[in-house]
Amino acid sequence: MVILWSATCAEEYDGFDDGHDSFEEKEVEPYHFGYEISDQRGKQHRYEHRERDGTVKGSYGFVDDKGVHREVHYVADEFGFRAQVVTNEKGTASDHPADVQLHSLYSPHKDVYVKDVEDHYRP
Repeated sequence: MVILWSATCAEEYDGFDDGHDSFEEKEVEPYHFGYEISDQRGKQHRYEHRERDGTVKGSYGFVDDKGVHREVHYVADEFGFRAQVVTNEKGTASDHPADVQLHSLYSPHKDVYVKDVEDHYRP
């Protein structure tokens, strides 16, 4: 009985499909999306697009009701992921840690934020 059961199991798993297809290069479909939201607390946005070569570029960010602004622009391609941050947040300084470019618009001599940054969102 055990031998019969083993033979049956071997037949069932012969040519077993594990659900993984062999890697085939497929054509990359470009896309584009984005949104902007604005209310009494500020603004938010996100935009992203993918090109035919697979490169993804985008940005996201916000401006709050006090004028604090942060925006991230990014690229993901054959060279990896790279981001650039632009902000006027208090206590920040321009820097370049871990391949991220941080551009601070904050000045310790001016405790004033940019109140409204129009059309700065679009990549």
